Amino acid sequence: SVSRYDHLLLTQTAPRLHGACADLMQFAAMEADFQVLVSSFAFKTGPPEANLVLDVRFLPDPRPLMADNPALDGTHDEVQLFIRAHGGFDQFFEVLKDQAVSLITEFRSRRGARVHFAFGCTAGLHRSVFVAEHLAAWLRDQLGEPLVQIFH
Repeated sequence: SVSRYDHLLLTQTAPRLHGACADLMQFAAMEADFQVLVSSFAFKTGPPEANLVLDVRFLPDPRPLMADNPALDGTHDEVQLFIRAHGGFDQFFEVLKDQAVSLITEFRSRRGARVHFAFGCTAGLHRSVFVAEHLAAWLRDQLGEPLVQIFH
């Protein structure tokens, strides 16, 4: 049920990115005990407990690439290029960054200890891993390595 989550983002109606750079400046003063967790999951096994859970199955499914190399996952360049080339990932990611900044800022102001972003797709190996890795890398650039953890 939706009540398990603090926020639910419907990607079809998400607002445009605004004010992210200004909000990110507030992160410089974060205390070391604050954590940002980013994870991926498969819908067939169910979503984890998280503050923001996103279904990224709207992104193009890279299964055609698996015919040549079944070991590919969302960390591989071929999968990342496929997803970026065949869908609206860049526009989605701009909105996601805005939502991430808002959520982190809100939790920090309430003295929360952590924020958990979870991304799901069918198998939990390709699209969700790609989005989780991409957000974690961006957040590490903004917040610093120790504050951001990723797990799949």
